[in-house]
Amino acid sequence: MVSGQREYWEMSLEPPTGERFEEGRTYPIAYSGSEDVAGVVINVSAYGCVHTVTGDLSFTRLMRDDDGAIKAFAATFTLRCDGTDPALHGTIHHYA
Repeated sequence: MVSGQREYWEMSLEPPTGERFEEGRTYPIAYSGSEDVAGVVINVSAYGCVHTVTGDLSFTRLMRDDDGAIKAFAATFTLRCDGTDPALHGTIHHYA
């Protein structure tokens, strides 16, 4: 979650069922993860996608701790919320 200038953004990421995210890989996305599809939920100042999410998510950097938990990452995404155009394009950096 990030906030500033009277807005907040919240994004949840879920790898495809039975997998873990990998650096250098691009995943198709949907509202919830399934086999070969990453789950992405995005909310912006209390507004979020209601029905569908489509697009892709690419990890350009991913670091794990000794237990395998993600400790830092950088990713880019293209997201269409409820079939709208144009798509939302973004970059996420978490300690990377």
